[in-house]
Amino acid sequence: MSRRSALFEALPQPLLSEKGRQWAARAGLWGMLSLSSVQHGFADEGSRYDQIWNKAVLWRGSEQEVFQEVRLIGREQVDFYFFRSGTKEARGIGNRRTRIGFQSEFLKEFTFGAEFDFNLGNPDPFFNKITDFELRWTPDKAFRLALGRQSTRFTLDGGTSSNFLQTIDRSVIANNVGLLDDSVPGVSIEGDVGRWFYRAGVYSS
Repeated sequence: MSRRSALFEALPQPLLSEKGRQWAARAGLWGMLSLSSVQHGFADEGSRYDQIWNKAVLWRGSEQEVFQEVRLIGREQVDFYFFRSGTKEARGIGNRRTRIGFQSEFLKEFTFGAEFDFNLGNPDPFFNKITDFELRWTPDKAFRLALGRQSTRFTLDGGTSSNFLQTIDRSVIANNVGLLDDSVPGVSIEGDVGRWFYRAGVYSS
């Protein structure tokens, strides 16, 4: 029997037990919510997605107040796999990323955010690391200053958030060269000037 025919033969069969299907349903919900709450701008204003993302807003004030907004952020990304070849098969669910944190906007020009990474798949230890701990000053689009633990965004792979990956994972080449550290302490400046974008920073290894 060919691998293709074996795959089609396997499709009508239930891939998971009842308990497994419930677990996968919960994982699917978390997967949808892995679109970080700060990315609500993709949906039309007042849409159902905006209503969901707005549930994460803990505080929203006016421009005259000290704090303009405080919200929860995070992501939960889960992998499900099923392979079958002849009489052999493998299936399972793996927890890829679990992150939660908060982000605050204050004094009109400042943003402070912190995000923490947890091990749900192998919780020993449960807490993994701090992924972001950053203060950002943005007086205008031509100049932004960031201080703290932040993404270096070096190479296309390193500059693409896991919220927007189009493939299973990032480039193996870039990973082996050591260019994909999630975040490191440092200070950086960046901005948009006309058609040009610039970014420079000093980081600690």
